[in-house]
Amino acid sequence: MIEGKNPISYGIIVGLYQVLVHVLFPRADRSGGNGKRIKRGPLMRIAVLFALILLVGGCGSKKSGDTSSASAPAASTPFSGTFVGDQTGTQDGVNFSQGIKFVLSQAGNAVTGTWISGTGGSGTLQGTAVEATVSDLKIVEVDTLCPGTMTGTMTIVGKDIAARFTGTLPKCGLVVAAVVASKS
Repeated sequence: MIEGKNPISYGIIVGLYQVLVHVLFPRADRSGGNGKRIKRGPLMRIAVLFALILLVGGCGSKKSGDTSSASAPAASTPFSGTFVGDQTGTQDGVNFSQGIKFVLSQAGNAVTGTWISGTGGSGTLQGTAVEATVSDLKIVEVDTLCPGTMTGTMTIVGKDIAARFTGTLPKCGLVVAAVVASKS
């Protein structure tokens, strides 16, 4: 990819170039064959040129007074909001279940937030969203009962999030947990 270029626009331009080369200047075999030209009528070439001009002419056009960017779609922030649900898992081999609340914020692909459990545990979280999944989720427990860091994943489906994470907390041992929460 060319530095600083929009990959979608760049891909469209490369695709248009390939269409232009293959339709306007076709060869029998582009992989090193006999190299003879295939005959195409001038009407086909004119039609393709006309279509390319219309397509390229529409790219990046703005209406007068329009201050929005034509190439930047509206940002989607599915991981923003308050999510309330249940956390289940094991802590040092002992099963547990408790309520949990996440307050999440998403700016671009960066997801950050805070959480608090029904038993008083609390902390922060961060990760990078790729479509509907945060695969590098880092959860930090900051309270004095079980401080430490856990890692995992979080996925969003509609208004619900599902997270799985694990970590060894110095005061509490191995924690393996899962969360299902709904946007409130």
